[in-house]
Amino acid sequence: MKKFSGVVTIVGQAVDQTATSPEDNVNKVTNNNKAATKGQPLDDAGAERLPVVSDATDQVGTEEEDEPVEEERTFRTIARSLEDLPIDSIMHYDSIPDYVTPTEAEHPIINRTTEGIFCLDGWNLVEAARSSGETTILCEVDELDAHSDEELALRKGGVRSMTRGGISIYPETLRVVQHLLSMLMNSDEDLRIYGHGQRRYGHGFIKNREEDVRHILAMRLSRDRDTINLYITHGEYLNPEALQTLVDGKASKKFFEKVQIKKREEVKNLRGRNILSHGRITEAISKFILDEFEKFLPGRGSGENVPTPGPAQPQTEVVQTNDPVSSSVTPDEDNDDDDSPASEEETPDPSSEINPDEPVTIETIKTGTLGVSRRLEERVSKDAPLAELESSLQAELQNIMKLLSMITHLNNAGK
Repeated sequence: MKKFSGVVTIVGQAVDQTATSPEDNVNKVTNNNKAATKGQPLDDAGAERLPVVSDATDQVGTEEEDEPVEEERTFRTIARSLEDLPIDSIMHYDSIPDYVTPTEAEHPIINRTTEGIFCLDGWNLVEAARSSGETTILCEVDELDAHSDEELALRKGGVRSMTRGGISIYPETLRVVQHLLSMLMNSDEDLRIYGHGQRRYGHGFIKNREEDVRHILAMRLSRDRDTINLYITHGEYLNPEALQTLVDGKASKKFFEKVQIKKREEVKNLRGRNILSHGRITEAISKFILDEFEKFLPGRGSGENVPTPGPAQPQTEVVQTNDPVSSSVTPDEDNDDDDSPASEEETPDPSSEINPDEPVTIETIKTGTLGVSRRLEERVSKDAPLAELESSLQAELQNIMKLLSMITHLNNAGK
């Protein structure tokens, strides 16, 4: 990826309607598009296209001149306009699959970078124009100051949840989150460059990659952290084929909530049979979820429209895995498909967070420690009653003792 430094600030200029003819404006836009696809600099004449939209979310507060200023690197929209683009110059950005529901946007949503012109939403409009014999199409164009595959993925992921292009169905949201989570966890970039909004640079980042990725997803997909955690849990161990089937079947949030307890039990059973690899668990769980979805559909299975509930448990077990993106969550209300909150049985009990049958490694100890810290922080931030806080502290004390026992075991094994 191409590097850049400093903050680029572009001030919109008023269009001088008397300066050029309409034909000159069209020619100038076409020349700019050709230059962008070839990696050449664009013409600086801001008045030759529609005025730049000043987006309040892209503004950065000024620092005191006498204080050292840390270099701030985020990807920014430096121009936004409606442009007639040559259809052949537009590339289909399909790293994240297109949404099933056609875009509600009037024009294709385009991002132009130093490496080309990419359609994030509305590709069906581009194809329709090409089929009708058109050579150009009017598009909503955001121009970025640099190219980044991750930034394009984040923007495509947010184009529906941020309502520019409509809404996505629940399993599509899970697929987007799963893709972005993997992409960002494996990125070599400083995650702060994917920050967004009016917050100061780096706000909310704690230099823990997994937690910072979740922070980015919450910001960029306009969801709270609990909801992002719920998406990750519901999408965990589902392969692309299973997710596509659930997308095609328009599986609801209610289905994922009802099947989650049985899914956890199935993961536990697989591990009990010494099936430990992430790939084998994903294959088995994907098949299991699709079988449950068949039972969930009207007129299938036993005739009931819900999966068979798992055994009632006052304390549910969340299996920690060696996969760095695996995590327990506290479900929260969400606006996708269904406004009802997740079942109370979904709330993980801290006392079962550490699996005693799992091999003891440094990573499991680190994961368990982070889990203790995260759960306590959530309890305190939600102003839990004193009795509930006391119960949480007692449960976490047991987890801390287990972690200390694991450390002792590792130390003794190393002697």
